[in-house]
Amino acid sequence: MALVPDLMDLAEERSLDETITGPLMVALHRGGQHAEALERCAALRNQLIEQVGDEPGPPLRDLHACLLRRDTADT
Repeated sequence: MALVPDLMDLAEERSLDETITGPLMVALHRGGQHAEALERCAALRNQLIEQVGDEPGPPLRDLHACLLRRDTADT
């Protein structure tokens, strides 16, 4: 899946950008890399807490919850 490497590059460049991490998580999940998608969310959450002092916003939290339930209807 060519989209994943491009999104990974963008996510590295803009590591706190939830609007990049969300689509990356979806692409990883759809590509069968479910654990990696969840790890990306956890890494972003940790970075946000450490660097900004805040949690991810509702859209990313909702996506995370969908992936935990393996509810692909919303992804």
